Amino acid sequence: MIGKLKGRIDSYGSDHLLIDVSGVCYVVACSSRTLAQMPPKGEFAEIITEMLVSQEMIRLVGFASGA
Repeated sequence: MIGKLKGRIDSYGSDHLLIDVSGVCYVVACSSRTLAQMPPKGEFAEIITEMLVSQEMIRLVGFASGA
């Protein structure tokens, strides 16, 4: 399981962000509310994640805080 990622924001999409963690870029699905709380592209960020696993896909969903 991946519970938290720390790294630099590589890019944003309308419903996700890419975060570069030591050269590995993770795609993290996020709500617009979570995306609004993240720092600008190129800045350091920490995001709480939940890994969703189904027969069709594995998806990381991100949250600005654990609360």
